[in-house]
Amino acid sequence: LTFYVPNMRGHGPLNEALSEYQTRIHGRSIPIARTTVTPGGMQALYLALELLVDTGTNVVYVAPQWPNIHNAIHLIGGEPRPFPLDFKDDWRLDLDRLFAACDARTRAIFLSTPSNPTGWTASREEMQALLDFSRRTGIWIISDEVYGRLYFDGDVAPSILQIAQDGDRVLSVNSFSKAWAMTGWRIGWLTHPSGVADQLGAMTQYINS
Repeated sequence: LTFYVPNMRGHGPLNEALSEYQTRIHGRSIPIARTTVTPGGMQALYLALELLVDTGTNVVYVAPQWPNIHNAIHLIGGEPRPFPLDFKDDWRLDLDRLFAACDARTRAIFLSTPSNPTGWTASREEMQALLDFSRRTGIWIISDEVYGRLYFDGDVAPSILQIAQDGDRVLSVNSFSKAWAMTGWRIGWLTHPSGVADQLGAMTQYINS
């Protein structure tokens, strides 16, 4: 490990372990080509935004939300568009209104599930509706699932990775910080379609090397 790694998307044994872990908990094959390791979850999110967002485009994100999300979208040149959960009904997501908030310049919908700070968690049915919308419109779904193992109704919260195919426009952000209490280690990862693996490898080369 004192030399440059041959794969800019991570370290072989770690990527392999993450592939096996995600395949096991989500019940769907997630091959090693779909995982990029990052120095913390925030860089995984930043890579996702850099991949998709250009000046003049926007990202609709489910709010309330960690402030870094809004600021990262703005930093890259996109327009952050918060979409509030309905707090009068125990933090409910109105999907029809969420989809109506998207337009021709929307590159992605971003959500954290389970959510910080509300604890709201998208159901499998809501995940399916988001995936169906993405398939119809081409709008990407970025799902921050860092708190996915801190869930009281099962071993793991519903994840869009449980239903998405490799070719779907889905990016999942995760980290070792919360579920494994390893905040100081700064290790995260991005799960993505295998078709963007080379592009992400090139991006990480110019950020990490």
